[in-house]
Amino acid sequence: MEYTYSTLFQEVSEYLTRPEYNISYTKALDYKDVDALEAQETCRTAIQHYLSKTKGIPQQFLNAETAEKLYNDIIAWGPITSFILNGAKEGISEIRVYGPNDISLQQHGQWRRLDNIAFYSSEYLERVKERILTYSDIGMSDMNGFTDRARLPNGSRVAIAQYPNVGASCYMSIRIYNETLFSSDQLVVSDSISKRQDKLIKFLMSARANSAWLGPMTSGKTTSLAAYLPHLPAHWHILTIEDVPEFFLKRRNPSSIVSEIYIHNGEFALTWEEAAAFTLRTAATVVFWGELRHTSSAYRAIENMTTGHRGSGFTGHAGSAEEGIQNLSNRYQEAVPTLDTEIVLQRVSNAIDIIPMIRISPTGKRYMSDISAVTWDKKLKEPKILPIITRRLDRDGTPVETYHGIPGFLKEKLVNWNSVFEEDFKEWEI
Repeated sequence: MEYTYSTLFQEVSEYLTRPEYNISYTKALDYKDVDALEAQETCRTAIQHYLSKTKGIPQQFLNAETAEKLYNDIIAWGPITSFILNGAKEGISEIRVYGPNDISLQQHGQWRRLDNIAFYSSEYLERVKERILTYSDIGMSDMNGFTDRARLPNGSRVAIAQYPNVGASCYMSIRIYNETLFSSDQLVVSDSISKRQDKLIKFLMSARANSAWLGPMTSGKTTSLAAYLPHLPAHWHILTIEDVPEFFLKRRNPSSIVSEIYIHNGEFALTWEEAAAFTLRTAATVVFWGELRHTSSAYRAIENMTTGHRGSGFTGHAGSAEEGIQNLSNRYQEAVPTLDTEIVLQRVSNAIDIIPMIRISPTGKRYMSDISAVTWDKKLKEPKILPIITRRLDRDGTPVETYHGIPGFLKEKLVNWNSVFEEDFKEWEI
């Protein structure tokens, strides 16, 4: 009978269940166990010991690569482990697993299928899924076969759905976390943001313009907003509210007066409503919300902007500024369905002052395309969205930028708030 990797995998799996290793093996698979890291290293050493001391293993498997593969397959996350741990350095932003044999990834904005990488079976994929779920603060059984509340130790976010809610045995989306905290200067150097956009954003945010940072999935909305938070005045108290940590303002600027609140955190999980209570019971200067995906978060963020927290902001999914205003209005109305649709649209349009729009080019480049001003057109009874700066990439990927000027209604709003003065706009006049 041929001795294959599957044979070795089975032998080592059984070896780790022996009395001398079983406790460590059990703890290694429970990633929330306080001794998990130590137990994982014990298992790694045990695997290496088995390879070096066991007779009859073919020479082709007696190497460090096989030991690492066995560790990944038995203890870690199988064939996708290296992508999870090292993907950010290689430009990988997301891993998609759709059943054991269908794995693909997004790299530099482009998707490609991994034809030579697979899980051994649906059962094996199920075991890996269960390991990942140990990081979730809520079980899939409580979410009707779906959860998006798992976050791996390196910061990667995981959403999981399972059969019969999907066509495969399991569907996992793993958003790879890039631990690099990009600064606004780095975004300018990489040409993701122009020098004029950089200067305008800093000016308007310090002038306490409410901002909605919009764009499609993985476009870099949070990365862009987070890069500008350290530039806010040092005497401001900044309150951030996120479902998972991504702003990291305290790490970016330790001298900032910042309070960070997280929605989901195991048995001490907060709701968006509970987190919003902090905005009413603390003298925060501004409040910045992470991605608005839920009805209650959209409603509360808009309410913050209209109840004294001028200069606040959030990120959200949208393909354009117009789509963003409509999406936010829809979420807002879900929270207060008795309000007239026009009133809701008017309230959202008046709450938001500027929309920095982040896009991904066909070649995968992430860049700020437009910065627009928003208000409510009383005559037409619809949102008025006027571009301040538009930026497009030509066929060669070269940015072409046009400055349209700051609309009078935005100047008037900021001056009336007494956060900036008329003469401060002179350098921005066309």
